[in-house]
Amino acid sequence: MMGRMSSILVQPDRNTTWAKMSQSSPTALHELRRELKEKLGQCVLNIQAYEASIKTIIACHEVSGSAQSVDTDSRAMNSRNKTLGTLVNEMLRSFLTAEKKSSHSDATFSRPGDSPSFHVKMGITVSADDYNRIVRDLKYFVSLRNDLIHHFLERHDIASYDGCRVAEKALTEANHQIERHLDNLRMWGKDLTQAKLAMAELVQSAVIQDFLVRGKIPWSITEAVRAFRSAAAEFSVDGWALVSKGSDLIAAQHPTEVPSNYGCSSWRQVLHESGLFELRYRKIEGRRTAWYREKKPSECAARPG
Repeated sequence: MMGRMSSILVQPDRNTTWAKMSQSSPTALHELRRELKEKLGQCVLNIQAYEASIKTIIACHEVSGSAQSVDTDSRAMNSRNKTLGTLVNEMLRSFLTAEKKSSHSDATFSRPGDSPSFHVKMGITVSADDYNRIVRDLKYFVSLRNDLIHHFLERHDIASYDGCRVAEKALTEANHQIERHLDNLRMWGKDLTQAKLAMAELVQSAVIQDFLVRGKIPWSITEAVRAFRSAAAEFSVDGWALVSKGSDLIAAQHPTEVPSNYGCSSWRQVLHESGLFELRYRKIEGRRTAWYREKKPSECAARPG
């Protein structure tokens, strides 16, 4: 009885033994390493596609120009040698923004002397919660990219069959994450393309041509006017809002916007020159304060350029 048990205990499992022999064979290890190279190469190609796409977005989402020329090259040149982390941070500061930081599109029209110029920034606005989630997601993506490019061999033992299997699983998951980020970026790129088409129509419109040729500022679509409208909607009392509320909003959300961009010395002058607002002065606690309200369309008279 004991003899029979012994013979059963030492009976080899042919399937298990064959699997172990196959795994340990040089041919199997060589084939697995070849597959690793292909998977790592696919990851690198997708990362490079992402970097190329984000550079295009950063270069194209802002356009500056004048009646003589439009600048489309300087931003592309500035982005050429930047790291992915720097590009992502720039996109998060300028193109992709939280709801309270910026609107979808900013337009600035300046009239310094006799040379009208414009600056248009297109972007995507998301909720504060979505923005914070995207920031965390992109930070992880940058870290994933750096690990793949700089530390992959440190983290994985590709000298053994089991180590290669672990590395293969990690690369499969990494490429899934990279493709997900690439799909998101391409979706944002499509939104930018639509915004660019709308901007092209705007540039060809009569109001912009009047500005470029005659220097007549298209007040209704300027960032300053939009900010004053927003402030009036939020802070008006009996239809009137303090001019300081509008100027504070501009300083907080659009710090590059200043009255001199419009050939004016103060925000009160901007409101007056636009022809879209009525100004009044009141004394409150002995201090003279400026108030404004938006005129009705019938009250807005055409103003000379």
